[in-house]
Amino acid sequence: LIHHIGMVERDAGYEAGLKMVEMAKLDRALCLNHSPGFSVFDDRCEGFGQAMNDTGSEAFGNAINDTRIEYLGQVELRGDSILRTVDIIEEKVGEAGDWDGYGILLVSLEHLNEALELKKLHPGVAIGTFDTSDDLYKSLEKGDILFGIDQQPYLQGYLPLPILIHAAIDNQYFLNHHIKSGPKFVTVPPLKEKANCAAQNFPVCSEESPPPAVTNHSSVPIQPALFQTIQPSGSMRPSSSPSFDLRPTLE
Repeated sequence: LIHHIGMVERDAGYEAGLKMVEMAKLDRALCLNHSPGFSVFDDRCEGFGQAMNDTGSEAFGNAINDTRIEYLGQVELRGDSILRTVDIIEEKVGEAGDWDGYGILLVSLEHLNEALELKKLHPGVAIGTFDTSDDLYKSLEKGDILFGIDQQPYLQGYLPLPILIHAAIDNQYFLNHHIKSGPKFVTVPPLKEKANCAAQNFPVCSEESPPPAVTNHSSVPIQPALFQTIQPSGSMRPSSSPSFDLRPTLE
């Protein structure tokens, strides 16, 4: 495998934790996982938990959070109804009230409805999620959800073509194995024009369309896209070709 275009799931979970701490004052946090054992979701929760442990540590100089956030771990959601799922989460937290200071990360939109029901019962809880949808955009607009995470699947599908062309024609490839298309944090719903354009996979979108209301606050930068050229002998030397900046250009 030459390259992986997408998210490093554990890093994305870590970034989600930092983003949540940036947007809300947290004392405790937990991660909702409806498919425990599935490595993608497990890694997202693991990274999120590490961020919670790090934010109040001396390594961060207490600059992000005044005190260490207590990470309550993963909550395995196996309920077959909204009420049962809410009961499982409430049992894990073990207290009533508005849950001010609690943060919850969803590893996908599978249980968005349950999270919104939880928000009604405990309005102080802060919620973030992976993935985006029309329902998520509505929740962002209402203020029920802090953010969604977009790994930009269109970009994931587009980038392999120019990368493979460079490999085939110029014998060039990126030094960094992982080419990150995310996490891209969406904190406000996109404009209607942008949403329609994205829903149709960007067929003939006008360059004069208004810019989307999407923000990217990831603190993990995409690594510089440096090339190496493969010599006939198999040795490699740096190429003089300019670097590519693969940061999203849809903002």
